[in-house]
Amino acid sequence: MNQLRRIAAGLAAPLLVVFAIAIPAAASQFRDEFHKTYPVSPNVNVSLSNINGSVQITAWDRNEVQLDAVETANTQEKLNEAEIRVDASENRIHIQTHYPEHINNNPATVEYQLHVPRMARLDKIDLVNGKLDIDGVKGEVRGASVNGSIIGRGLTGDVELSTVNGGVSSELIDLGNARHVKLSSVNGHVELAMPKDANAHLTANTVSGSITSDFALNIHKGWVGSDLDTTMGSGTTRVELSNVNGSIKIHGGNAGI
Repeated sequence: MNQLRRIAAGLAAPLLVVFAIAIPAAASQFRDEFHKTYPVSPNVNVSLSNINGSVQITAWDRNEVQLDAVETANTQEKLNEAEIRVDASENRIHIQTHYPEHINNNPATVEYQLHVPRMARLDKIDLVNGKLDIDGVKGEVRGASVNGSIIGRGLTGDVELSTVNGGVSSELIDLGNARHVKLSSVNGHVELAMPKDANAHLTANTVSGSITSDFALNIHKGWVGSDLDTTMGSGTTRVELSNVNGSIKIHGGNAGI
């Protein structure tokens, strides 16, 4: 994880810009696959860290975590450098893509697909270059990407999703078990769909971007950005939306996220 933080901390430096742009330009000629299933408890804690590659997490009605990964690289040496490390027990599973301490441009890409129990808790899903897609998880969900969009569908628990370069979209089908929902982006859109009868204390703000909603909300447009602060129903769930360079959209019900 320290390796991941060091890379993410330098996102403003020219080196990371070159690193992010160079990845799709490389021809991936070498490939390997990883497939394994782990028996776990229904509310297992799942965490994952990945530097290059997307992650797709889908809930299912089994007390198992199925891990499928595809590694690709433009040389066999770079393919061998990428190591998938898994620390698994009944109540916790941690997945990490490990590279050598000093990696060159265009390291191997690892794409993950996970099936997890419906009540699993996504403790921390951290990506640097890649898209995160989460579907149907009813436990707590926490995910972040530096360069990549994030989509969450059919969620019901606490949610915290953030990205720097990319959009964040989340569909909350029930807020009954959620205490706190937080969505944020720096360069991209933020989009939230939630029940029309939601009980939420909703705040939203942008630095450079609009806020729109099909709820009857009092949105304030200032000289710089827009903001709102309102209570819906009993205001039980705290919902925070923020954006720097991009819009915020708030929908009632499933808006096709």
